[in-house]
Amino acid sequence: PPASQRLSQTQKGWRTVGCLDIVHPAAWGPGRRRMEWLVSGAERELGIERRQLALGEGRQLVALVPARWAGSLQQGWPGPCPRPEGLSTAELYALLQRSAYKLPAGWTRVSIQGVRKRRLSRWQPPEAGAGPPDLDSLCGFMSHVAEQNFRNLWREAHAHCAAAGRGQNKATPTSSAQSQSTSHATPTSQTPPTSYGTPTYSSQTPPTSQAPPTFTSQLTTPGPAPPANPNLAPPTSTSHCTSTPSSHATPTATFFPPTPGALPTHTSRAASLDAFKASLSRALGCSLVRVEAHEGGPSPAPGPIHPNLLPAHALLETTEALYLVQPLPCYTLRDAVIFSPAKLAGSHAKVLFVLYQALQALRACHREGLAVGGLTLAHLALDEKLFTQVRLNLGDYEGDDDEEEEEQQQQQPEEEEAGALEPRDLRELVTGWVQGRVSNFTYLMGVNRLAGRRPGDPNYHPVLPWVVDFSSPHGGFRDLRKSKFRLTKGDKQLDFTYQMAREALWAEGGAAAGGPRVHVPHHIPDVLSDITYYVYTARRAPRALLCRHVRAQWEPHEYPGSVERMAAWTPDECIPEYYSQPALFQSLHPDMADLQLPAWCTHGPAAFVAAHRRLLESREVSQELHHWLDLTFGYRLSGREAVRAKNICLPLVDAHTHLTCYGVVQLFDQPHPQRMVGPAWALAEPPALTGRPQAWRGQGRADGATPEEEEGAQAPVGEEEGAGDLEEGTEALDSLSALDGPSAPSLDVPPAGPPQSKAWGPGEKEEGTVHLPEGFNPLQALEELEKLSNFLTRGLQSSPPDLPAWDGPRIPSLSCLLQRDMQSFGVLVAETFFAQRLRPLGLEASLPERFQAVCRLAQCRLREVAEPLQQAVLTLLHLQEERPGASTQPPHPALFHYPAVVAGLPPPSPGLLLSPCCPIIPFPAYFPRLHRLACSFSAPGHGLPLGREFVFSLWQQLDRLLEVVEPEGLEILLPFVLELLSADCTAVYSAWYLFEPMARALGPRGAQRCLLSPLAGVYERPGYLTGRFYLYTDCFVLQLMVRLGLQPFLTSLLPHILQVLTGQEGDAEAQGLGGGPEDETGPSYGSRDGKEAADSGSYNGCELSEGEEPQGGIFGDEQEAAGQARPSDGSSNGEASGEEQGPDSETKDGMCLPSPGGQDLGLAEEEEEEEESAEEEGAEQAAPLCTTPEGRLCEVLRESAEQELEEEELTEGKEQKILLDTACKTVKWLSAKLGPTLCSRHIVRNLLRLLVTCYFGPEKQQFVLNGEEDVPCVGSIYKHRPVLGDLVAQPVLECLVYVAQLYGEPLLTYQCLPYVAYLVAPSNSRRLNSRKEASLLAAMVLMQKIIVYLSDTTLMDILPKVNQDLLLPVLEVLTSPLASFPGGAQARSVLGVKTLSLIALVCLRIGQEMVVQHMSETLRRFFEGFSIMPEQREKAGASDTPWTGTPETDAADWDPAAVEELDEVFSLEMAFSAYIPFNCLIGDTTIRRLLRNHELVWGMAARYQEEVSGRGAESPPPPSPDTGDPWPRAGPRGEDGASGTFGSAMVGNRIEIGPGARPAWLPLSGDQEPGSLKQELGRSGRCLDGNWLAHWRYEVGRGQQDGRFHFHQIRLQTFTGHTGTVRTLAPLPSEDFFLSTGRDRTVRLWPLYNQGDGTGTVEPRLTYAHHRRPVYCAQQLGALQQVASCDGTVHIWDQFTGKPIRIFDCFDSRNPITAVAAMPAPHCSLLVGTSDSVLHFIDPRKPGLQHEFRLGINASAGLIRCMAISPSGRSVAVGFSSGFIYLLDTRTGLILKVWPAHESDILQLKSTEGNVLVSSSTDHSLTVWKESEPKPLQHYKSPSDPVHAFDLHGHEVVAGTVANRIGIYSLDGSVPVATSKLSWENFRGVLTSLAMLPAKRLLLLGSDNGMIRLLA
Repeated sequence: PPASQRLSQTQKGWRTVGCLDIVHPAAWGPGRRRMEWLVSGAERELGIERRQLALGEGRQLVALVPARWAGSLQQGWPGPCPRPEGLSTAELYALLQRSAYKLPAGWTRVSIQGVRKRRLSRWQPPEAGAGPPDLDSLCGFMSHVAEQNFRNLWREAHAHCAAAGRGQNKATPTSSAQSQSTSHATPTSQTPPTSYGTPTYSSQTPPTSQAPPTFTSQLTTPGPAPPANPNLAPPTSTSHCTSTPSSHATPTATFFPPTPGALPTHTSRAASLDAFKASLSRALGCSLVRVEAHEGGPSPAPGPIHPNLLPAHALLETTEALYLVQPLPCYTLRDAVIFSPAKLAGSHAKVLFVLYQALQALRACHREGLAVGGLTLAHLALDEKLFTQVRLNLGDYEGDDDEEEEEQQQQQPEEEEAGALEPRDLRELVTGWVQGRVSNFTYLMGVNRLAGRRPGDPNYHPVLPWVVDFSSPHGGFRDLRKSKFRLTKGDKQLDFTYQMAREALWAEGGAAAGGPRVHVPHHIPDVLSDITYYVYTARRAPRALLCRHVRAQWEPHEYPGSVERMAAWTPDECIPEYYSQPALFQSLHPDMADLQLPAWCTHGPAAFVAAHRRLLESREVSQELHHWLDLTFGYRLSGREAVRAKNICLPLVDAHTHLTCYGVVQLFDQPHPQRMVGPAWALAEPPALTGRPQAWRGQGRADGATPEEEEGAQAPVGEEEGAGDLEEGTEALDSLSALDGPSAPSLDVPPAGPPQSKAWGPGEKEEGTVHLPEGFNPLQALEELEKLSNFLTRGLQSSPPDLPAWDGPRIPSLSCLLQRDMQSFGVLVAETFFAQRLRPLGLEASLPERFQAVCRLAQCRLREVAEPLQQAVLTLLHLQEERPGASTQPPHPALFHYPAVVAGLPPPSPGLLLSPCCPIIPFPAYFPRLHRLACSFSAPGHGLPLGREFVFSLWQQLDRLLEVVEPEGLEILLPFVLELLSADCTAVYSAWYLFEPMARALGPRGAQRCLLSPLAGVYERPGYLTGRFYLYTDCFVLQLMVRLGLQPFLTSLLPHILQVLTGQEGDAEAQGLGGGPEDETGPSYGSRDGKEAADSGSYNGCELSEGEEPQGGIFGDEQEAAGQARPSDGSSNGEASGEEQGPDSETKDGMCLPSPGGQDLGLAEEEEEEEESAEEEGAEQAAPLCTTPEGRLCEVLRESAEQELEEEELTEGKEQKILLDTACKTVKWLSAKLGPTLCSRHIVRNLLRLLVTCYFGPEKQQFVLNGEEDVPCVGSIYKHRPVLGDLVAQPVLECLVYVAQLYGEPLLTYQCLPYVAYLVAPSNSRRLNSRKEASLLAAMVLMQKIIVYLSDTTLMDILPKVNQDLLLPVLEVLTSPLASFPGGAQARSVLGVKTLSLIALVCLRIGQEMVVQHMSETLRRFFEGFSIMPEQREKAGASDTPWTGTPETDAADWDPAAVEELDEVFSLEMAFSAYIPFNCLIGDTTIRRLLRNHELVWGMAARYQEEVSGRGAESPPPPSPDTGDPWPRAGPRGEDGASGTFGSAMVGNRIEIGPGARPAWLPLSGDQEPGSLKQELGRSGRCLDGNWLAHWRYEVGRGQQDGRFHFHQIRLQTFTGHTGTVRTLAPLPSEDFFLSTGRDRTVRLWPLYNQGDGTGTVEPRLTYAHHRRPVYCAQQLGALQQVASCDGTVHIWDQFTGKPIRIFDCFDSRNPITAVAAMPAPHCSLLVGTSDSVLHFIDPRKPGLQHEFRLGINASAGLIRCMAISPSGRSVAVGFSSGFIYLLDTRTGLILKVWPAHESDILQLKSTEGNVLVSSSTDHSLTVWKESEPKPLQHYKSPSDPVHAFDLHGHEVVAGTVANRIGIYSLDGSVPVATSKLSWENFRGVLTSLAMLPAKRLLLLGSDNGMIRLLA
């Protein structure tokens, strides 16, 4: 037939739905055909439209239904399912795919299963029996095993007797079924099979506690019982009920297999149906709803469902069937192992936990008398937390009956006629395609189906290759050896993408190993994207669908208009519709033209599709198609071949840990065989030899035509069937060599005919020469045959099953189903690990097929199965020995018989496998607790709402679980905690309750990796205030510092805590804490120009000479500051957006300084508490201190829990107030704890940035009514109507003032003033943005607060710079008509009031004489603002007054909006408000002389006074809070009328203003706070002075990106107390305390708080004096918060009290301890090295040793001198006295590497991130090593003295020698070595020890005279 007719025939089994091709049910195959009744039933009985249905994996339907309809099924039948309106069929089908994550609002996907009543087996309801056996205890387990083995062996013996009795009566068979019983284990049609896995109670005699239950043999017959010895066998019974299969099971219902030829009665069928419905309802926890009958409603709801069973919406009953409606899970276990294998990688515990949950579900089902069915990977639903729910397979309850077989036989001819009989097994499919029996199109569609690609799924649609470029009808073939992406993008682009990602991955280094990789080297992103799919089908897809997925705006002309353009544009492969659907080219959209066809195709889309299909089947494509298969589905997707082919696909290599249900699948791992179409060089007739007969037989067409395309085509004769005999191989070889004809009729090559015999010539005959064509390879056929054989045997793991057919009863019994459950579970366990190899098996493989494939793989590749599960696979599948009855018929539907005793145990059952005493699957001991906790997470409540009570109950379980959990269990537990941290209703309480125990178990590194980002998200989440203040209390913040480390806390979480002070919420980094983008309406004010302008100020103070003394002042007591730093139990909330950067600001990423550290608990609080109690009386009472780190938080947790249960809910306003108060006190406490440098770097800088955000936005610039609340004056000496920003800024300013009181006036002059100058610095643009507007307001408010606290001397020193760099630039902006304010006149008015208040404050501070001398220009510039507007001059009657403003501006350049603002701001009221106070201050004569436009201003003020006085009688006066003097009195006025804060006199007349004439914003006097003009900062012992001030000024001037250590030899502190040499210095992770050891046999704990000017001494806080010999080592055990010190004996003692906890003596008196090292948290072990080269592992929590590793491999290695443990704790480096370094694994003790690092004794070893080691030796060398590299990275040589002490600071090594030289070396050699000699003034004695404080950038040095110095 013609091509178009053949094409229509191949499409006969397809139906078109919109733009999608969906297989018709006639082409579903045997498994899919069984679903037709379910589709019809769902449409007819449930009222679900057919287009709302789709076939799912397994025997289930997927339906798109309204969520309300699905939810109402539990209350009764709501009626037929509503139909979707406005959705096309194509959209519906796409939404039915699991890859569609976004569904229309109000709609959901459900799974529908059904079972027909007429095919359901008969049931008997379960009877009450004894309780389940105790399998958790060893005694109960052994008792149960002995009892079960005894009964099973008796039952097996009884079966033998029964079989022998039947054998005697074999001569007189009564039926054909009886005559077929040939084996004792083979069930017949009358004998049900034996199930040893589920021992059964007798239904007639239920078990009691007095008498054990009796068991039936289950080998019953309809007639009399077979003869048996009643004394030897258990009593028989015709009824049998299964017993409990597990420790928590109860007696279950039993199937009765029907007798052949006897139909069940209606009564028995109805009873069994009722029992089945009851069991199913109890197991799934849902009511039974009758669809047809509306009366009565649903049946009573049963108890709760087991959490590991997939819940059901409803169980529906109709007259014909039962329907189970369940939610459709998003992901399954198959998705995890196929598309996201990294999700289960890393540890065996993840797979074990999934299987543990599956067994729990099996046990729950068996308890109710239900079998789960044939389990597959798709039946286990997973979520991102690996919580597993099992879906029942109801289809297995049905058996095949005769009616269905007849229907299938009737349908088979129709399917053959439709061409739908496609080989389902990949082996048959490949062989058929290679030998030419299957077309290219059919083969490619079959491969797509086996890969799981779903037609109609935009994310996972089948793919076919583009084969031509459509330039000609017979040419332009594409190179199928390269991917379409490579052809489109080019090799250069792919190489660039791969290389850039590879370099970025290398730059990530070890950071990528701890988490998901950001950069993954790859070439192509995907084979077919969803966007490309919609572009392909744009002509048939609805417009809304295209706008949703392709581009939001409808642009029809942007889509490719022709096929040529489409193929050239797309980098993705083609779809099958371009080879089968002509309708795809015709557009449904009126504004989008049809897809244009190539110029050579003039007969329409149908002809083009037929021609396109012929090109796909052509010789050229067939010869190269196997290369495309290798690229798309084959071995070139991974490994070196993928790199060589530039075909590395991103989804296969990115190691993503998120679940997905689609991706790239690699089906083959071997090269795909070539299609046997004959070589291109083959002639029509091959060379012939004389005398050899040419045997040509009718072989298959070699032109590419297949039996599907042309009738009468003959299949190849020599089909290769694996390892055949020689004759079959010869025939196949002949058939291969004969395939040399043309492959397509379009090539116009005549077909090959029979060969012509040709005789040899005389010469040829003598020479024996045969002339062959050029390139002829006579072995090609044999080579191709060998490739095909290798591909089939190595690449494909499936083969047709060889199980015997079942001839027994069709309806299965429950015992067989339960037995089959365990066998299918064993298959599932193996498939979890063999999934990659079983992909060619397909999704619809039956259980016997899967079983055969798994058995074959397990026998040869068992090592690929996880070691804990290998025994389970062998036991469940019974692979250790030959199966009983393997050659006979297994019980239907079981795969084989389990023996009575399996390795000494009963046959496997869920309860047996779950028992902790069972050795088959060694589940970890913590799994039961972990499972209960996971069920509590996933099934919240049990009466507890999601909130505090729910989280509190989880915290109680978590505490007990963490006592026994292992690191692998933490990985499973962590996603549950993270989910709670991401939920609004549980985020706060989860952080409060769960963070500390989880972080303690994870350790600092694990907590940073897993919990840091979620915690930041909790702080960023707005709108949830209840209990939020908990996150800002000092105890919780202290836990953050301890468990995360100091540096991560400072850079990641502290900005969020500070944000709360402003009452705003959001992303701290995005809003500018640490640098962020500026407002889009103007330029960035963090630019370089602004920075340079700010840096030009003389008071930047970045460099202060060492001898310069700070300015004096009056300060408070040191202990008062410490007392103020202690917060109470209140808190505060709000998050700010400070995008403004200061002169010392960094870039957007500058807030992150990676330097991990830890923190000890309680030391800072203890210090402050002691200081307060000893030196300060009447101070605030400090918070109580707990002696243990966990005790404090636990105490607070329990107290808060009790209080919250008793107290009522706080209102939102009260909660917000508590939040702000708590946060403010916590910030003050942090300021004292961190010290001056860290406080200025991380707190003050961010507070200054936050101050800008307080005035950002128009709402922050609105005035607040004065009478609403009593608000103190913010930044002004007056009480006025503040703006909302003043209220928001109050906590920020309060904290800044506290820091200034704590560390003194230099913080204001050297850090705050430069930032103010930066804020007001002019920008390059004349435009003002919102950020600059807020910056000006914040600068004025901050400057007012600074002026109040400055001393008189300091104020006069900085006054010229204040005028020049602050006031004049602000006045320039305020009076400029060139640019308008974004906030309009309101913003300009507020700025004018703030500026006027600041000028007035300065004038009051300095007095009249100083005002005339220093403030004349400023006052003149302010009042000139009234001369800008001519209208103002006319109102004042002084229009001839010239304007002396900026002469360079022209009125034509003025902004009209700015002119209107100036007209509104510089009004008569402003003139009156500004003129009168200054006239009173400096006098009328002076002000006339200063102001050039005095007459104008005076006239405007007088005019305003007249207007106000004139309406005094007619209207009430303007609102005024109070009356009085316009100026506040700073103190008692002297006789001469002196005013101000130092000796100036006020001269001038006083104008009294009446109550009715005062303007609304006139500065008011009244009740002024004492010292409102000037306040002293108070006295503090921690005030910066001397060397501390010099060091602080240098650190403040440095940018945060500069993380290097610069050593200036500034002496900061001296620690005296040791009487001998200081041996060791060990700072605690908090960097506020450090430990020291000495020859005086003591260990001392020292504080590190700044005191004095650097010349004072500090006493130790605690001294441990229990050692008997000099102490040479002391380290903190981070996980236990204890100290380990060693003098030859290891002492473990409490760092808070100094009391010893445990003492470990020498393990051997002859081998003393030579080195000690502590494992990093969360590990608790302590490593001890002895002189006999043995490493001992000690657990400080218990006596004795954990284990020991002997390193004495080389006798010349010497003594262990030092050890260094990697930050991850996985490896330890041991340095020996011989110079050798041993590197070994701490988990296994295996020696990883040994190398001679030095020529002599190794003095010290340090380990850092990236597997880097640093070692020093007595050979004067300092060497940097990489663990994986043989040669050192860097090698430094000291010329004179060896480096005997060094420490690490980031990427630097700070080293010291005995000659008192300090050197700074780089780990990577990027910075030259810097050395310096310690001066005698700063350090005396010989340097013996050294330690770095990385966050504070300070250096601790110990000497031989017992003195310790802190230098900078």
